Amino acid sequence: MLFSPGIPISLLWLRSPESGLARLAVGILTCSYAWLIVALISPWEGQLLGASYSNLRITIPYANVAVVAVVMIVLVIRAQKTTAVLACMSTILCWLYVRVISFAV
Repeated sequence: MLFSPGIPISLLWLRSPESGLARLAVGILTCSYAWLIVALISPWEGQLLGASYSNLRITIPYANVAVVAVVMIVLVIRAQKTTAVLACMSTILCWLYVRVISFAV
């Protein structure tokens, strides 16, 4: 599940958005997804996602969900609609999954 946004994000880059704003939005989406993956596979999880049971651990996933939602709106207006929605929604689901796991553990 956590690697599912990789394919639609790659397709967004391959289809190369024509406007600068769409390129910036795809870059932000890519950074959000990369942050998530690096945080989960590296030993620096506490630094990248916040310490266990901290407010930062709650805030980071929700902030990323909000940013990716704005990116989705920009990409739907400016770029490929289906691929953009798929990439953004799968990234949002991954961040929410991390939030639920952090809440339960």
